[in-house]
Amino acid sequence: MFIAGCSGGGGGNEGHHKKHTPTATATSTGVPTPTATATATNTATATATATATRTATATATATSTGTPTATATATATLTATATLTATATTTATGTQTATPTATATAPGSVSGVLEGGILPIVGAQVNLMKIGTTGYGSDPGNDVGGSVTDSHGNYSINMPPCSAAHEVWYLSADGGNTGNGTNSRSRLIAVLGPCNQAPSSVTINEVTTVASTYAMSQFMNTTANLGQNIGAPSTNLLGAANASLTVQNLVNLATGTAPSSTLPAGATAPTAEINTLADVLATCVQADDSAPAPCQQLNCVATPGGIWSGTSCNITAAPETTVDAILQIARNPANNIGALFALATSTNYSPVLGSAPNDWTLGLKFVGGGLNSNFGLAVDGGGDVWVVNFGNRSLSKFSPSGVALSTSAGFTGGGLNESRNIAIDSLGNAWATAGNSVAEFDNNGNALSPSTGYTGGGTNDTYGIAIDSKDRVWASNLGAADISLFCGAITANCPASFTTGEPISPAGGFTGGGLSFSFGAAVDGNDSVWTVNDGPSNGPTPNVSKFSSAGAAISGASGFTGGGLAQPTGVAIDPAGNAWVSNIDNGVVSEFSTIGSPLSGTGFTGGGVGNSEAIAVDSANNVWVANESSPVGTVSEFNSSGMPISPSGGFQGGSMNDPIGIAIDASGNVWVSNDFDASITQLIGAAAPVKTPLIGLPTLP
Repeated sequence: MFIAGCSGGGGGNEGHHKKHTPTATATSTGVPTPTATATATNTATATATATATRTATATATATSTGTPTATATATATLTATATLTATATTTATGTQTATPTATATAPGSVSGVLEGGILPIVGAQVNLMKIGTTGYGSDPGNDVGGSVTDSHGNYSINMPPCSAAHEVWYLSADGGNTGNGTNSRSRLIAVLGPCNQAPSSVTINEVTTVASTYAMSQFMNTTANLGQNIGAPSTNLLGAANASLTVQNLVNLATGTAPSSTLPAGATAPTAEINTLADVLATCVQADDSAPAPCQQLNCVATPGGIWSGTSCNITAAPETTVDAILQIARNPANNIGALFALATSTNYSPVLGSAPNDWTLGLKFVGGGLNSNFGLAVDGGGDVWVVNFGNRSLSKFSPSGVALSTSAGFTGGGLNESRNIAIDSLGNAWATAGNSVAEFDNNGNALSPSTGYTGGGTNDTYGIAIDSKDRVWASNLGAADISLFCGAITANCPASFTTGEPISPAGGFTGGGLSFSFGAAVDGNDSVWTVNDGPSNGPTPNVSKFSSAGAAISGASGFTGGGLAQPTGVAIDPAGNAWVSNIDNGVVSEFSTIGSPLSGTGFTGGGVGNSEAIAVDSANNVWVANESSPVGTVSEFNSSGMPISPSGGFQGGSMNDPIGIAIDASGNVWVSNDFDASITQLIGAAAPVKTPLIGLPTLP
């Protein structure tokens, strides 16, 4: 993923065509330790009517303060009648450590209550499962244990020792009766996370089902018995484990309420969206087999193209259970927005959305770690997210669950200066553009490059950066008509006697191929490097350049042109080796074949694309574009044919604000760098997983 400069003001006055010398402004004053604590203030009133008694909990946006203190007060009034009224005031988001505390084994047993809304579900089969390990959506095999809920919805299951500390366990509850009769279409789940971190008390309800399904959506089967299995191949069990940790950000598993009490400092969770979707599911969960219309309607409108006539569906609905339905919604977040929202008629959960959303993407938003006029980002092999900060000349690092691993000042040194993009090599080292040099940091954030950075090789206002299969480092230059190549961390792949950071390209860089004012850069499966060129105001025509792994120009003197190019900014390579380009000037996305032929005509449009800064491609060949806008930032998605998947307003989950960088991780999360408010957004489970670090083509891990 590579980006261009910001075109507006606000948090990033970097300029699309000009260099800017910023005044560093700290965006976080948290204590520089792995433990993050914040103060959050929220007052909410929730009213629900039911035959059962349960306290409703409402939590809103967490706001970071300069002094990390945490105090919590809460009051709740609970009546024994059929009407439940709860008022809750919360003044803390709790504390989360950078690395979750692990125990040697599972807790011994897991118990809790199964509820539909706030009604106990009686006589349901609750099974404790391990995720499958033979492929995405693979059958987990035999259940670990099971229990039938009693007259109060309670269950208890013994948990054997973990066979692998990181294997993910989950609870699946089928059928049961909320008081109206047995409902075979009801299925609710709760993903517990890695076995050695599994909680011992879990409430299973619609909230845990929404959170668990979104986080694990890329690991659930989408063919026969839709959503029944959760599994990952042996090559991506870490991606599944990281995805399961997202569940613990979205929901408090003990209480079955959103969000978690252990959100990272200052994080914002999509609580109203989760609760609204939970209410959508509750209309079916609280129904029964003798009156199945609520479930039939849900399954109909959850299916793309489904229209409910009042008594029947115009198509054969794909879902059969409530888990099937929410999986369809998570996988198709632009589908039937209004029809689904209209189903949220119950008042089981609060707060909820007051009107239909733009789309059903769910996003978490994180701050801290030194973020300051942040630009590009990249994901390493462990799922940690790295971000470059133009404003304070630093790097930020976040865990897969959004905990800041860098200090409030970020990682500094190594020659960082006006950094715009970042890439991770196969050893986990982070490489960033740094003015007239490139900088290198180890996986712990220690600078490996000197205070001047690695210089030479034609570097001049470096902009895009990419790693090839030999771990060599390519950098495009905004200030010169050349491209630079450096010896990477594996010196055996460099010319004899070369050291890490030594330029392989000549003093004037590799030239030709249409290079001029180059922005983003990407490497394909043949180790050829692609870059996009805007050119000065008086020419040349915007174009795309391609160079061989030896630095020879493959594109002609004028580069590859056409395809709707207009102020091209970022470039990404798809699994077939085609190059996709974001354009900031004309609201289109361009595509070029492996030989540089334009495939996009005058450009692909729609899906909310516009003022596009950054671009990435997932392993299913879907293209993701960050559209720089504020205060409502958007992301657009296109299929491999250039047809928009996102709605006309783009995807808007996670409160994006001037999104300027984009990357995809091995859990299927889309990560976005927000320039104007020093934050990053995680669009949960939205994309097909990508093997990280990204080196060459995006592949399924």
